[in-house]
Amino acid sequence: MQVIYPEAPAHVPESVTQPSADFKREVVKVLSSIILFIVAYIGLVVAAVLLAIAAGYGGILIMAVYVSFITIMLGIGLIGLGVMVLYFLIKFIFKTSKTDRSHLIEVTRTDQPLLFEFIKRLTQEVKAPFPKRIYVSSDVNASVFYDSGFWSMFFFFFYNLQIGLGLVNAMNISEFKAVLAHEFGHFSQRSMKLGSYVYNVNRVIYNLLFDNSGYQQTLEKWGSISGYFTLFAGLTSGIVTGIQAILKQLYSLNNKNYYSLSQQMEFHADAVAASVAGGNHLSHALRRLEMADACQQELLNFCNRLIGNNQKVGNLFPPHRMVMQHLAADLKIECREGLPQIDRATVHRLANSRVVVKDQWASHPSTDERDEHLTKLNLNTPTNSQSAWLVFTHPEKLQQQITNHVYDSVTFKSTPVIL
Repeated sequence: MQVIYPEAPAHVPESVTQPSADFKREVVKVLSSIILFIVAYIGLVVAAVLLAIAAGYGGILIMAVYVSFITIMLGIGLIGLGVMVLYFLIKFIFKTSKTDRSHLIEVTRTDQPLLFEFIKRLTQEVKAPFPKRIYVSSDVNASVFYDSGFWSMFFFFFYNLQIGLGLVNAMNISEFKAVLAHEFGHFSQRSMKLGSYVYNVNRVIYNLLFDNSGYQQTLEKWGSISGYFTLFAGLTSGIVTGIQAILKQLYSLNNKNYYSLSQQMEFHADAVAASVAGGNHLSHALRRLEMADACQQELLNFCNRLIGNNQKVGNLFPPHRMVMQHLAADLKIECREGLPQIDRATVHRLANSRVVVKDQWASHPSTDERDEHLTKLNLNTPTNSQSAWLVFTHPEKLQQQITNHVYDSVTFKSTPVIL
C-alpha cells in the first residue's frame, strides 16, 4: 500500500526559510549570554582550583610544622574546604537529563511502515535528520526530545519523535504533515543545537543553585564528624552562597534571552512547515489542537469517574472525536469530514472581551501571533481531507494499545466492564 503524501506549495521563495533579522538578533543575544556565563564560570573554576591548591598547601604546612591532633584536624579541614568548593562547581558534569518515557510506546518500521515512509519523505523535504526513535502516546501533541548532558554541547546528538495519537485523531492528513513539518523545521535550521547549549547552561546553573540536596547532605555529614570540621563546613557553605549569588544573575539573563529566541525559533519552524505543507493547514491545526486537547481532558475526567463504577473505555479515540463534534454543535462550529473547522473568525466570535498582556517570559508566541505570521507568508495548498490515521497500519489496534497503556496504573475492584 502506497503512503498518502500531500504536495508542497509551488514556487516557494528561498527567503521564506531564511532566518529573519529578529531571529539573528536574538541568536546574538543568547550567544552573548552563553559566552558571559562561560567566562564567569571558568573564572569561578580557576578561583576554586587556586583555592584548593592554597588550601591543600596550607593544610599540609600546618600538619608539617607541628604534628598534633589539633593541627591534623585543622589541616584536613582546610584541605576539605578547597576540595568541596571545587566539587560544587564541577559536579554537574557527571549528570545526564533523561526524558520520562513511561507514557510512551515505541513503534518501529516493521510495525508502522506507512508512517516511517511518510516521515522519511518529510524529513528529506525539510532537510532534517530522521529521528533516532519514534514513539506514540495518548497526548494531543507532537514533539521532539533528546537526552541531554554536559557532553551533548560538544558532540552530535540524535533526537526522538513523539506523536500523540490524540493529535492524529483531530487532524486530516494535510494538517498532520504541517504539524510534523514544524517539529522537523527546528532541526533544519540547526537551532536545536543552540537550544542544547542554552539548555545545558541553564541546567548547570540550576544544578548549582537549586539541585544541591545531595551536596548539602555531604557537607553536613562532613561537619558532623568533628567540631573542627564544622568550622570549615560553615566556611564552605558561605563561599558556595557567594557563588550562587553570581550565578542567579546569569541564570535570569540567560533565560530571558532564550525565551525571546525560542519565540523566533517557533516562527521560523512555522515558515519551514508552511514551505512544505501549506501555512493554511498549520494554522487550522493550531486552532483545532486547543479544542482537541480540552475535549480529551473532559473525556479523561469522565473516564476517571467511570473507574468508581468498575468500568473502562475500550478505545479512547472514537469518543474523543464525538466529544469534539458535540462541542462544535453546541458552539455552532461547522464540521467537515468529522472535524470542527476553527478559523480566526470563529475564534474571535467565541472569545470574550479581555485585555491581553504580552508575557516576556513566554517561550512560544501565541496562536494569534503564529496565525498572523502564517497568513503573511501566503503559502497555501489544497486540503487533503482524508484522516491522518491513513498513515498508520492497523490504527484501531494501536488505539486500543495506547488506551490500555493509559489504564496501566489504574486498579479496578474486579475485571472492569468495557464500554
